[in-house]
Amino acid sequence: MSRFSNNRPVLASAALVALLAAGCGDQTHLLPYVHGAQGSALHRASTAVNSWTSGAPDLTARHGMAAAAVGSNIYVIGGENHSAVLSKNDIYDTSTNTWSTGAPMPTPRGGVAAAAVNGIVYVIGGFLKGNASTNIVQAYNPVSNTWTTMAPEPVSAFQQDATVFNGDIYVVGGVNVTRLSDVFVYDPSTNAWSMAPSLLLARQSAFVGAIGSDLVVAGGYTNKNAATAESEILAVGSKVWHPRHSMPEKTTAGCGAAINGLLYAAGGFKSNAGLTQTESYDPTTNVWTVLAPMPVAQVYPASATVNGQLYCFDGQPQNVSKMALNITQIYTP
Repeated sequence: MSRFSNNRPVLASAALVALLAAGCGDQTHLLPYVHGAQGSALHRASTAVNSWTSGAPDLTARHGMAAAAVGSNIYVIGGENHSAVLSKNDIYDTSTNTWSTGAPMPTPRGGVAAAAVNGIVYVIGGFLKGNASTNIVQAYNPVSNTWTTMAPEPVSAFQQDATVFNGDIYVVGGVNVTRLSDVFVYDPSTNAWSMAPSLLLARQSAFVGAIGSDLVVAGGYTNKNAATAESEILAVGSKVWHPRHSMPEKTTAGCGAAINGLLYAAGGFKSNAGLTQTESYDPTTNVWTVLAPMPVAQVYPASATVNGQLYCFDGQPQNVSKMALNITQIYTP
């Protein structure tokens, strides 16, 4: 979603959904992206199979929501559409490719972050009606279908990114008046917040993942009002972030997560144009790889993983679009 324009989205057309279905199931060569001291180069690697498929469309067309998985279910919560910020809690069952609804979030919010720990989904920050940023944290229990208000985040911000790292939730970057380099850590066992070392580059809407003993952050939107390709990494116990090789494409506000030791990044936008490029990053080799493109660009979607697959929900086809999508795209590495 663009928080810097007055455009408001409307529902996606049936033609766009049909385009998604037509473009699924592609196979492609993998192209490792090598970025070293002598500059950048793309070269062909061995042939491998990777593919996108479509899932059942979400019950709600929106963007700027967040998602988290508990078991085989993915909870897609909050966001906004053409008329309001939302409290919707739509539940996607990956085993049956069906949707249902859960209790709505008590405080409607867009631009939220979310993560799940020990079967509880935590929805963090975002913006309220009128676009005021908030530090509200609310937790959803799928078993009891109830919400609980937790300790507020130390800062009010939206378009942050969250991931689970060593049992804690790391909330990275975001924006209020300006983009943030803050990294906040929430401990669900104590309902308390602390701070981790700040990012080298302040950014919102980045790609974030915990891989082994490392936390990786790539891309995002910077205080230069532009998407970036810069990446950085934080090792457990380290007090300093370290720069890593840049992404092949400058991009922000896409679909991403860590799967099997790699950080995946798909879609998003650059210069307001929606992107379909999919990339993965291997922190052990410091190499980015270009993968099969998304069938349909998704800007400000929600992301989650189940059984080694990346699920991308809803969003917009481009940053200044008047559309809100309700599509589900699934990437199988």
